[in-house]
Amino acid sequence: MQKKILVTAAGGNQGRILIPKLAKAGFTVRAMRFSRGTAELLALGASDVVIGDASNPNDVEKAMEGVSTIYHVGPTAHPHEKAMGLAVIEAAQKAGDKHLIYSSTMHAATSEMVPHRVKNAIEEQLIQSGLNFTILKPSGYMVPGFLKSAFATGTLHVLFDPDRGQAKTNLDDFTDVAVKIASERERHFAASYELNSDVCRSIHEIARMISEVTKKDINIRHIGVEQLLRVKYGSSFDPNKLRYEIDAFQSMATWCDKHDLVGNTNVMAWMLNRNPMTMAAYIKQQWEIFAR
Repeated sequence: MQKKILVTAAGGNQGRILIPKLAKAGFTVRAMRFSRGTAELLALGASDVVIGDASNPNDVEKAMEGVSTIYHVGPTAHPHEKAMGLAVIEAAQKAGDKHLIYSSTMHAATSEMVPHRVKNAIEEQLIQSGLNFTILKPSGYMVPGFLKSAFATGTLHVLFDPDRGQAKTNLDDFTDVAVKIASERERHFAASYELNSDVCRSIHEIARMISEVTKKDINIRHIGVEQLLRVKYGSSFDPNKLRYEIDAFQSMATWCDKHDLVGNTNVMAWMLNRNPMTMAAYIKQQWEIFAR
C-alpha cells in the first residue's frame, strides 16, 4: 500500500506539527489549505500543496487523487465546518479504498456547544458512510498563546468560571498518535479514540501551576467572547461578519460555565506506550522557552 496522505487545514495547529512527523515516518504528504501560500507547508515536509475549498466536493476530489489516506481537521467555529466534513466524506466515498482519519472532539454529544454539535453530525455521517474510518477525539489543546500572556503580564484570561476546568490534549502527543494510526492503518479501522494528555484541571489549578513555575502571583481575569476575538483578528474584527464564530464560542463559554469538561488519559497513554504530557509539565516547558 502506498504511503501517500492528504492533510486538510494543513496550516493549522495540528497540520504544522503533523506534517513533519508524517514525512519523517515515510509518508508522501499532500497538504490542502484554503489560503494562498505554499512555501511554509513545503518547508515543513509536504511534497505538494493544494489550494482549495474543503467544503467544495470537486476541490476535495481533486486533492484526494492518488492518496490512500485522508487526515481531515475541521476548523472549529468555522461557519462551513459541517459542509467541509460532509464534502470530505462524499469525496472519499466516490474515490473508494481510502482510510479517512477524522479529528473530531471529545464528548461531541454535548450538543449545547455549537462546534461539538457540528462534529457529532460529521461523525454520524462518517460512521454510516461505509468508509474505513478512524475518529480521533482530542480535548482542548495545550497551546502556548494561552500561557504567554500570563507569563508576560501575570494575568490569565479565561472565558468561563475559573472554578470549572477541562481535560487537555498536548499536540505533540496527539500527532504522535495520528502518525501511528496512519502507519498501522487497518488496525485502527472503525475505531474512535478519546485522546487526553491530562485530566480536568480548573483554571485556579492552572494559575497555581503557572505561579509555581514563574514565581509570580497570577491573577485570573474573565473576558468576553468578542474581546477574545478582537485580540485574534485585530483591526479586521467585524462582529457582523463573524456572527457564527461569536455564537459558537459563546455556546462553549456558556456550557463551560456550568460543567467541567472531564476526560481520561488512559487511551492516550496506551497508544503512545508512555505517559502523555501533563499540564504542569507543559507549563514548565513553555516557561523555559519563554524565559530564554
